[in-house]
Amino acid sequence: MLSDTHLSEHSPLTTLAQTGRPPDSTSASFSSLTSSPSAHQGGSPMKEATPQALSYKAALAGAGGAASPKRSMWTFVGTQDMEAGVFNGEPELKISPGFKERLCLPWKKTLVLRLLGRSVSYTYLCSQLRWKWRPVGNLDIMDLNNQTFLVTFNNDQDYLHALTGGPWTILDHYLLVHEWSPSFRTSDQPFKSVVAWIQFPELPVHFYHREVLFALGNLIGRTIKLDYHTEHLERGKFARLAVELDMTKPLATRIRLDGFWQQVTYENLPQVCFTCGRIGQNEDSCPMQGSANPRRRWWWVKRWNSGHRNNHLSLQPATGRGCLWHGNRIRNQPTIKPKR
Repeated sequence: MLSDTHLSEHSPLTTLAQTGRPPDSTSASFSSLTSSPSAHQGGSPMKEATPQALSYKAALAGAGGAASPKRSMWTFVGTQDMEAGVFNGEPELKISPGFKERLCLPWKKTLVLRLLGRSVSYTYLCSQLRWKWRPVGNLDIMDLNNQTFLVTFNNDQDYLHALTGGPWTILDHYLLVHEWSPSFRTSDQPFKSVVAWIQFPELPVHFYHREVLFALGNLIGRTIKLDYHTEHLERGKFARLAVELDMTKPLATRIRLDGFWQQVTYENLPQVCFTCGRIGQNEDSCPMQGSANPRRRWWWVKRWNSGHRNNHLSLQPATGRGCLWHGNRIRNQPTIKPKR
């Protein structure tokens, strides 16, 4: 049996015990040559400095770069992180919750993109995204099947701008953008949500409170963020929020707030069915078209706002008349009866 004195400082066994991985053969040989005085004539050591070992972070980042956890496939794996087994006669690998959280951490600032009704190449999409978003940091773009793409950011402001700064269009087709989740699969989970800006016109000023506004937005969908001017009480014509909308459900036309009805206005929605109020389809493809008992009929109000230069869409239930706004002029539309 070898004693501890026989294990030199640079031996493979010592390196393996300290680092958990075998040493590099080139660095080990170089270290042994420069550290032994007897390797030189006359016993005088060489003046060359021994190269310092790179840290694990520096090795991942490369020379002079910052660590990019997304690009690394290496992470510490404990004995309890994974467990192989059998489920109903088929092989199964179980992942511990803690290990899964570490695996998902590099993908926290990732968005899922899909272009509606159009196929584009990976190269063209990359150039368009960098031109439209003008990111400060880096973008890591990965193409998936079904014309779906993953975009990972290393800058928080770039991430929020891409998520809430839309709507984004490429070749006049709407680009769906939503947050990545660990359960996302392009094959069995179609896009069911879209992030859009909504407004609460003439909202009483005492309701301009962060918690109240988030609660109001959650009645429509899932509140993502507040507009800067709304959060800092600089504009009072309307409260503006970014909300994740469910594309499979009709849009809310109004909400009940403390005993009165508050109107809801939607900005720049890609496509809305005026029969059922759902996003992503038109009247021709609506399953409620021609139904014996349609639930409600929708009209649209489209307004051009020169200040923000956005198109605003306000859906109204069947009240007998709809309105089309052009600037400050209001033009009544003829009465439309629901189809039976």
